[in-house]
Amino acid sequence: MKKIKNLVLLITLLLSAMHLYANPGIRVYFAHNTFWAPNDDPYLETYLQFDASSLRFVPVNINEYKATVEILLVFNHNDQIIEFRKYELNSPAVTDTLQTDFSFLDQQRFLLPAGSYQLDITLNDINSDSQKLNHTEIIDIEANDNFIFLSSIQLAERIEPAQEPGMLTKSGYNIYPYVDFFYPESLNAILFYTEVYNVAKALGENEGFLITSSVESFETRRVLSDYTRFKRENAKQVNVLLNTKDISSLPTGNYFLVVDVRNRNNEILASNRVFFQRSNPGVRPNMAAFQNMDVHNTFAEHIVNRDSLSYFLKALAPISSYTDREFVYNLANTGDIRKMQQYFYHFWLQRDPLNPAEAWKNYYIELCRADANFRTMVRRGYATDRGRIYLQYGPPNSINKDYDDPAAYPYEIWHYYSINGQSNKRFVFYSRDIATNDFNLIHSDMRGEIYNPRWKTVVVSRKEYWQVDYDEDQRRPWDRTWGSRIHDYYAEPR
Repeated sequence: MKKIKNLVLLITLLLSAMHLYANPGIRVYFAHNTFWAPNDDPYLETYLQFDASSLRFVPVNINEYKATVEILLVFNHNDQIIEFRKYELNSPAVTDTLQTDFSFLDQQRFLLPAGSYQLDITLNDINSDSQKLNHTEIIDIEANDNFIFLSSIQLAERIEPAQEPGMLTKSGYNIYPYVDFFYPESLNAILFYTEVYNVAKALGENEGFLITSSVESFETRRVLSDYTRFKRENAKQVNVLLNTKDISSLPTGNYFLVVDVRNRNNEILASNRVFFQRSNPGVRPNMAAFQNMDVHNTFAEHIVNRDSLSYFLKALAPISSYTDREFVYNLANTGDIRKMQQYFYHFWLQRDPLNPAEAWKNYYIELCRADANFRTMVRRGYATDRGRIYLQYGPPNSINKDYDDPAAYPYEIWHYYSINGQSNKRFVFYSRDIATNDFNLIHSDMRGEIYNPRWKTVVVSRKEYWQVDYDEDQRRPWDRTWGSRIHDYYAEPR
């Protein structure tokens, strides 16, 4: 099992719903995947990967030490407990408590009918006085017997032929999960496994079809052609894709690994995706493509004011990739007008080859709205957290806000029904001074955004209301505040 390091992501974003931190205390990564057994019963796999150095090791034999974590997993559906599991997990033994720079994995399987579940996770280092770690995750399990669909895409650390069936075994292979979704420079390949269901039922037994795998930019949703692969298959009850994708030349950034099922006419019949992050500082993106761009008689040629052009380029940040943002920022500050025009036109031509001018016009309208609603005394709307989220993901389906809670800083909770293949996602913003209109993003359960399990403690912590040491007092402060609606707003957006 690979070692966990304290990684400072160049991307400046944390994976939501995957890092569960208590500080000080247990450090662990969490992930889950859904698959279907041959009789079409869905099962959920959960993965908890523990940083051994965050746990307390105690002697179990002469010159041998182990750590032990008590784990409680509870699945709730419509306020009823459907399944739960409580058990203890022991770490591998060590002979020196200073040699704990490794991780160890717990994997569980649960047979669960299709539906929406709230998974409550409680972790306790039984050898330590540190606080328990609690986490809640909403998990949707979907299935349709009449249509083609895919399992989760499981990222793997390694894949080996199984000598005999076990907890890690699927389709005759032992799939060792890669849990943290972050690929540092030292890793040059993504291993992954997925299953495709109902192709024979939909197309006919042994009918030919294609499975494509590709890498897509998280921010722009643009498919990177150099990372697209095709596999021809004959329809079965369950088709399996087990593959490796070389990412040695993939620049630093946020991405999706996408798997599509296509028929003979190249029409997409089913699709799934999984988020991942790449750090690859040794690879620089190729920005030469725009330098020969002809902007004569285009909308970009008519933008001749340097300040306006610089602003428009910087305002692309919410919908640009990480590497593009770095390049554009330098171009906007130091580039000449012709190069700025060329890049600006190239950017919108990539997003809409048929009508790039209309694509820019529509974005400019939203840019003005973001400026009107989220601009502060020192930052334009696109550069604020709310403005960035608005421009990147569009307007939320609902906003719950409370600026008058006497125990809480002013806050807003945005809710989206669906974003980038993820459903039921929330963003929490708060401000220490509402007069500035500057609300900071403190938490989201959206993958690729900052994740902070203690966000309620931070928001509900106005010193003028009370003095509480929340590391000592583990009661939920929002429950002790008369009239506070923060928990309800988050749990049940309206």
